Amino acid sequence: LEIADYLNAKTINFGVKLASPEAIQSAIDNDYTPLVYTVNDPHQARELQGMGVKTLFSDEPDILLENMLSVH
Repeated sequence: LEIADYLNAKTINFGVKLASPEAIQSAIDNDYTPLVYTVNDPHQARELQGMGVKTLFSDEPDILLENMLSVH
């Protein structure tokens, strides 16, 4: 957060292994948009979405999209 503040950033990008609920919530609480990379598992994508993550980076976006749309 200190570096993001210094850089006047608008987002914080998390590797999927570092995207804990606490880290995501901390970013949101401090007015940063959390982005997560590299998410290739649809279940994990839904969990992250439930935590407030709006943007995911993936090597397999077609699989994520297909699976996430079929849930709704």
